[in-house]
Amino acid sequence: MFRCGREAGGAVSGSGIYIESVHPDDAGFVVMNNILSGNRQYQMRVREAAMPKTVLTNNLIHGPVGPLPEGVVGVNPVVGDPLFVNPPADLSLHSDSPALGMVLGVDWLLADYFGRPMRQPPDLGAIQYVALNSPPVLLSIGNRSVRAGGTIRIGIRAQDADSDALQYATSGE
Repeated sequence: MFRCGREAGGAVSGSGIYIESVHPDDAGFVVMNNILSGNRQYQMRVREAAMPKTVLTNNLIHGPVGPLPEGVVGVNPVVGDPLFVNPPADLSLHSDSPALGMVLGVDWLLADYFGRPMRQPPDLGAIQYVALNSPPVLLSIGNRSVRAGGTIRIGIRAQDADSDALQYATSGE
């Protein structure tokens, strides 16, 4: 969430994330593994009534937290500048960003906003850091076995973070 909450005329105000729940049946709000930066008054704001129903964990916070009790950072925050390449035009991360490899508790993220493969552990935010000319990654083939004298065929797949064309071959006896 970068510079969210624009008013008419383009003035910046408000919060990156605001949970205002007051309905008694609302529950299960989870805000996890995000980057909140450059929002005017709050990066995350949660009304007191919603706090018992809300989990805030492992978010990068950059900018004003806002007055308590509604201005919050949550559990295990990463506090500091995310080091975007060229905000707001390019929200990619620099190679020394504190957001690199900081995603916790998620093993199902496979691709970033642009469809590029995620390294493990992934980076906070929607755009995975990609070094120029990253080496391709051979995808796991899992455990395989074959009886002595038998034949086994294994399909090999790889991904390249730079979207370079891949050519590969295998052989073995």
